[in-house]
Amino acid sequence: MKRLLEITERGTRLRVLDGTLAVQPPEQPEFSVPPEDLGSVLLSTPAASISGAALAALAAADVPVVVCDGRQFPCGLFVPFAGKSDQTRVLAGQIAASAPVCKRLWQALVRAKIEGQSAVLAAAGSPEARRLAALAARVRSGDAGNLEAFGARLYWRALGLFPARVRGAADANRLLDYAYTVLTSLCARAVCAAGLHPGLGLRHRNGRNPFCLACDLVEPFRAAADLAVLRWLSEHEADTGLAPESKHFLVHETLGASFSVGGRSETPVHAAEHAAVGLREALLSGDIARFDPPRLISDEVRACG
Repeated sequence: MKRLLEITERGTRLRVLDGTLAVQPPEQPEFSVPPEDLGSVLLSTPAASISGAALAALAAADVPVVVCDGRQFPCGLFVPFAGKSDQTRVLAGQIAASAPVCKRLWQALVRAKIEGQSAVLAAAGSPEARRLAALAARVRSGDAGNLEAFGARLYWRALGLFPARVRGAADANRLLDYAYTVLTSLCARAVCAAGLHPGLGLRHRNGRNPFCLACDLVEPFRAAADLAVLRWLSEHEADTGLAPESKHFLVHETLGASFSVGGRSETPVHAAEHAAVGLREALLSGDIARFDPPRLISDEVRACG
């Protein structure tokens, strides 16, 4: 698999030097990467600069460049026009993916999500954990029985963090909102880096949402954010404010979780990258087995509270 080059440091410069892509982080040694070794370039900070020659070299090597805004959400995509570019094939295959394939992929994501919720409840000492685990096994293609919603009601009631899950509410909901945004941006970057169009979702179909597919892929990862919020509240009682300390804690705990994907234990960052590639291959081939949904590794989940 080719490398993903992600630029995260403000002030980083990218240029061409002796036929290679030279990367100059601020106050660090410059290093070079052959463009042909890259699968994509991700500018996670808008405070990075890239020369026209570098863009041309990456295009010649069939390397897309994803640009993110200040929230680390993708806001633009530089697509190569080279004759060997795979972008047209990927987009056409994504559009042509059959409804049964999309439904089976959504089924896999919902199962992994509910399994993660079960692991969170187990860490919280809730007896409802087994009930959720059994529910995950009953999810059908396309989640025809809407077990995701049924499981969510059971899950939030068992956790008891708030009266109801309401976005923007001035309680533990806002901690979850923040951690979920971090994970969604991570999945949006992974989807774009895999060459998929983020607006073409499996289940999420809102025409005003440019990241429907990222909203699909993020579902199994939410359990990591839930655990982070539980740990924060267990150590800081009823502090639900979004101060720098709580934000740092939530990001560190959420992105430090372990997920199984493709037979490997990965952090959410790498798990999202591998899952997005698997999702692409499954959509293009129609072979569901090519997609292994990320699953929270339950034996590494610490008890909360």
